Amino acid sequence: MSNNKDFKVKNGIQPTVYQEGVGTVVSAVEAYSLAAASYDSVSFSVASQDGTPYSLRFNNSGTKMFVFGATESVYQYSLSTAFDISTASYDSVSFSVTSQDANPIDIVFNTDGTKMYMVGYQTDKVHQYSLSTAFDISTLSYDSVNFSVGTQDANPRAITFNGDGSKLYMAGVSSDAIYQYSLSTAYDLSTASYDSVSLSVATEDTNVFSVTFNGEGSTFYILGTSDAVHQYSLSTEYDLSTASYDSVSFSISSQDTAPYGMAFNNDGTKLYISGGTGDSIYQYSTVLTTNTLDLSSGSVFKITPTSDIEVQLSNPAASGTSSGATLLLDGAETTGVASTFSTTLYTGTATARTITNGLDLAGDGGMTWLKARSTTGHNHLADTERGGNKWLYSNLTQGQDTVAYIPSFNSDGFDLNTSAAINASGTTYVSWTFKKQTKFFDVVTYAGDGVSGRQIAHNLGSAPGIIMIKRTNATDDWAVFHKDAGGILELNNTGAAGSGAGIYTNAAEQTSTVFRVFNNTTTNASGSTYVAYLFADNTAPDSLIKCGTFTTDAGGNFSVNLGWEPQWVMVKSTNFTDSWMLMDVKRGMSQTATNVLRPNTNAAESAYGQGYCTATATGFTATTAGLFTGSKNFIYMAIRAESVPTITYNTALKWPSGTAPTSPAIGETDVITFNTTDGGTTYKSALAIDGAK
Repeated sequence: MSNNKDFKVKNGIQPTVYQEGVGTVVSAVEAYSLAAASYDSVSFSVASQDGTPYSLRFNNSGTKMFVFGATESVYQYSLSTAFDISTASYDSVSFSVTSQDANPIDIVFNTDGTKMYMVGYQTDKVHQYSLSTAFDISTLSYDSVNFSVGTQDANPRAITFNGDGSKLYMAGVSSDAIYQYSLSTAYDLSTASYDSVSLSVATEDTNVFSVTFNGEGSTFYILGTSDAVHQYSLSTEYDLSTASYDSVSFSISSQDTAPYGMAFNNDGTKLYISGGTGDSIYQYSTVLTTNTLDLSSGSVFKITPTSDIEVQLSNPAASGTSSGATLLLDGAETTGVASTFSTTLYTGTATARTITNGLDLAGDGGMTWLKARSTTGHNHLADTERGGNKWLYSNLTQGQDTVAYIPSFNSDGFDLNTSAAINASGTTYVSWTFKKQTKFFDVVTYAGDGVSGRQIAHNLGSAPGIIMIKRTNATDDWAVFHKDAGGILELNNTGAAGSGAGIYTNAAEQTSTVFRVFNNTTTNASGSTYVAYLFADNTAPDSLIKCGTFTTDAGGNFSVNLGWEPQWVMVKSTNFTDSWMLMDVKRGMSQTATNVLRPNTNAAESAYGQGYCTATATGFTATTAGLFTGSKNFIYMAIRAESVPTITYNTALKWPSGTAPTSPAIGETDVITFNTTDGGTTYKSALAIDGAK
């Protein structure tokens, strides 16, 4: 099908019109991929059973999980959804192995779950047990069979088998090596013998606690005190003598700095880690999608990625002639947070204008928050429920002003008038816009009735993490509920959390459908009018917003693990008099510059080159005193960064100057043209052109 797109010209070169969809694109999924691994933001606490979970195993169906730790017992859990640890529950079933070894460290099962094996470093032996009912540890009994590995290493830490039980592998700490053994009868330790085969892993990790293979024995993985999983390849399956390090690793330190156990699901698309710092099991995805383009089948190829992919090119048959090809890589339009929240920077013009942010405020509703950056100016808040001519100021107690700053809310943003408050010529501004969406944000207006304990309905669809309430027809403080604050805060003030601002502080009183207020004038005086802004706390892996707490140390340092990268963060100390702080990545939230605005004041933006707060791939942190000082408790609200699929290219490809084209921008198309010669062994004349939407 022809698609006559208008393409922007880059580097003065005029592209042609391309016919899309010609040629063959073959997609494949690579499991067990550490290079593509990512945290699912899913964890399960086992602290009530064991505070140091050394070993982690599953049954074949993923409906049972087994944790083994410092209590010298195996604990059994059920999963209502296979391999989904968010559905795990303790079976109240355990089995002690202390009679065999006072320092047990790892367990493993045979394939049908009728045998269990434990290694301990008091006896330096592997011990064998039987289960009369498969994978039911309540039926465990000791076989009085063991096998000594102490000759190879006096501090064994981890064991595993090959797929058929004919090989046993042990990781030893004294030598930082993996050892290989043969069993003449499958899974029978009494028939085990050392193969005189070992592999040193000291360069990668000096204290291995877990070792496992992929499903076919062509790759194995180690986990230890480097807080990372390391990957090795075996040219002969399950033969350690053929192993080599892949220079591929995956750090889990953002989740836990004392990892012990490791396991994959059956198809290698999920990785699980047990951690001693959080006493929890953590879940990760390990999938990489690969797209192979067969250049012999056509000349034009188009890919629109929805997740991270690798692009490979297969060569056409050698013909002695040149072949040309064009690759169209469409930058996927972002969904989720990009269609729900926006940070927009603009410079005032003193003329009527439109702020385009891609959010349908006219149809879906929402709220926008405007603040001058380069000069003093109030924090201006308007919403679609009250209209763009009704304004509140987070740094003031006064009721709403009637000023037509926003003549209209639009399908992709909003209009601004010429007022110097929000559009002064040469002044820089930021707008934060929140669209109404389930499990993200809602706006509620209501009339007070003076009834204490009143329940007010909302459409957030989840329990709110933060509620901001302002009396609109009279002077009063902003009342702010945070689920973890332990008291009420005031958005217009610097004070610590208290109890007198009119909202029930018990988080259980604020549900997925209602919130409760007292008869305080701040939130529910008879005859007064109010607006409430509700922000969700969503802990699901695909969440866009989270609310929580953190504590700084004496130097003002902290680290918050969200499970994803934030683009916007608001914080407030709950036990000290301190300003609210608003930070976002578009204004700067990094080690080199963190720019802060304060909702409780009209002050201009403050820049911090030291004492910064920086966004990371999994949360936000501060490691230099300045912006955060002393030992304080804080609440936060964080919004997830946009996630754009990344396109990588096979490193064997030869591009001009040795550089592959980059991933296309959001909503744009990169057109990559290249020529192949001598069967496609060489690629040249690559040209990237940014395409217009």
